[in-house]
Amino acid sequence: MKTKALWGLWLLLFTLGVVACSDDGIYFTQDEIVEGDIMTGKQVRLVDNTLVVYTGMSGSVNIQGGKGDCTAKSANTEVATVTESNDGGSHMVLVTGNAIGNTIITVTDSKGNSSSFAVIVKNAEDLWGNVFIYEYDEEFGQKECFVRGASPADSAAIVADVFAKNKDSRFVMKGRFAAPSEIYRTVVYDAEGKVLLDGPSPSPVTVDKDVPSFKWEVYSRQERTVLARYLFVQNSGPRIIKGLTEEYQDKYPEVSSVALWIPVRKLREGVNE
Repeated sequence: MKTKALWGLWLLLFTLGVVACSDDGIYFTQDEIVEGDIMTGKQVRLVDNTLVVYTGMSGSVNIQGGKGDCTAKSANTEVATVTESNDGGSHMVLVTGNAIGNTIITVTDSKGNSSSFAVIVKNAEDLWGNVFIYEYDEEFGQKECFVRGASPADSAAIVADVFAKNKDSRFVMKGRFAAPSEIYRTVVYDAEGKVLLDGPSPSPVTVDKDVPSFKWEVYSRQERTVLARYLFVQNSGPRIIKGLTEEYQDKYPEVSSVALWIPVRKLREGVNE
């Protein structure tokens, strides 16, 4: 048993040594960035020969010292997948995080020379700094739908359809700093916890400096199409207003406004932990 333990320790140290030590044959660099977002045009050695990426996101390293085109392989594709680029004499490896964990990326050039670097995949949720969570609360009042421009019969039909389709219960707004600007994301859940919307959002826009309110839009991930428009108002109790006008104008051209008012209570506001 002791012999097996020592063998396992030796194997671990040997593996780490292979990853950590890279001769001047094939080695890995990244673009030098200073002051948070200024690229100097220089290359710096990959720190500790280790690349950190986050789930659902990618990171890249440049291959130096390779002979001809290079190929890259991930030891664990469930944790991270990799693609290589050999364009115009420059060589790069793009690593995408799939699941939390560690893996090794091995790069081999056309002469059969190879070198490796380590990849650590962390949870992308750790990146979000400011988190705001609001939940639909019937104690503050029932949802209300306001329709303008339509006939009474059409308005009634629109209101019934809005209530049937919109089961929004929890609104999670997240923000993080990513030079040179902020990145936002909004996730909307129904009462059972099912995700109704999940997409990037531009920076919230203040509606009126004298009224504590702001508006934001949620975009699809694949296209820059608006999934939903919201307005958050604080006066007379916190409310989230969902703009639905465009969804009904094709069927009801006379409609000028459709808005669903959702009373909410704040569950959380602050820095992500």
